[in-house]
Amino acid sequence: MRQLLAMLAVLLRPPAAAKLGVPPPSRTQFHPGRPAAGAALPQAFELPDAPPWPELAATPNMAYNGWLASTSFMGYNNETLYYNIVDQLVKSGLRDAGYSTIGVTCNGWVRDPLTRKLTLPTTGRRAWPRGFKALVDYAHQHGIKISAYTDTGKINCCGEPGAFGNEELDVQTFADFGVDHVSVDNCGNGFGSTQSILEYKRFRDALVKVGHPMVYGIWSVGKGKPWAWAPKLVSQMTNRRRLPSQLSEKSRCAQGHYYRTADDLGNRWGQDDPNGPSDGAGVMYNYDIQQAIPGIAAQTKPGSVPLLDELMVGMPVGVPHGSGDVGLTLTESRTHFAIWCMMASPLWITHNIFAPPPGVHEIVSAVEAIAINQDPLGQMAVRIECAHLPATAALSHLMSSLSLPVATRTPVAA
Repeated sequence: MRQLLAMLAVLLRPPAAAKLGVPPPSRTQFHPGRPAAGAALPQAFELPDAPPWPELAATPNMAYNGWLASTSFMGYNNETLYYNIVDQLVKSGLRDAGYSTIGVTCNGWVRDPLTRKLTLPTTGRRAWPRGFKALVDYAHQHGIKISAYTDTGKINCCGEPGAFGNEELDVQTFADFGVDHVSVDNCGNGFGSTQSILEYKRFRDALVKVGHPMVYGIWSVGKGKPWAWAPKLVSQMTNRRRLPSQLSEKSRCAQGHYYRTADDLGNRWGQDDPNGPSDGAGVMYNYDIQQAIPGIAAQTKPGSVPLLDELMVGMPVGVPHGSGDVGLTLTESRTHFAIWCMMASPLWITHNIFAPPPGVHEIVSAVEAIAINQDPLGQMAVRIECAHLPATAALSHLMSSLSLPVATRTPVAA
């Protein structure tokens, strides 16, 4: 099955070559570009022997991100949405398929001017009358973990308070809530800057000092070569009695359990979108970017994996970035999911789980594909060439073996 999926990923690629090394359009003012392909890893960075808190990320994280649900499907973003997501993950069987984390993103954080602590509104359309900890407790009762969202800068990508200058306080707040996972963006700090890398390090140090184990996700959209510094996880982090100042300089690099390698993904198969700079990257663009990073497969291991961005499987036309999002066919969706599984990427689904389009639930619940992604060896598949095989014969065999229909340009229905 692994070989079949690998061949499928190659054979179903669009004929146009990836425009690697050419900075493509950016998504927003916060996403000024994508990583240059082929950049060598700095020699000063050595691979570690062991990750921190390895039990938290022994296999790639599988999650549902509630942000697109709030903006595209449900039309609201408050505690009711996330309680409903908990219930639906259980009811639909997605939790049992492995999607046991919910990303709570852009959910209305404000900073108390006196205590500097993060709080949530208790009234209005974005109300959290029961508070964040109540949601975490409810999710835990149903076997689901909660991921909080923040930023290394003073504001996050939604204009809410970031962690800059309050890293330890915010980590302690998340710990008090019982949060299992934290996704740290970089909108407020300038993607790829030296300062942003130092701030990721500062947030990592706060995690170590507070000592509450959390999966640490670095959402830097591939800027600043995060593959060169984000995986530097060292065994000293597991010793919670040691303060960050007592750790070696090598161990105090910015570090995370997973890290973004490319820009925000658009809902399309091909490379770049010709309609403008706000529509994200195509599925194969992000795949080709990652394949072009030297040594990326060798350094992928349990507790340190690259994220190719959230999955676009099941997203309707025009979502999430606008007119350039022409949608994926079911065949493209299957292949998209298979590629992400083979790349050992965390699997963050984003479709409407309350009313999934036909065939989408089956794709994201595919047992054999998920088994590849969750292989405890944590190894990434490496693209191979199939020039010695007749393409049409190989493609026909794959389609027959995997019961895949012939690709059409009809996107998945909304």
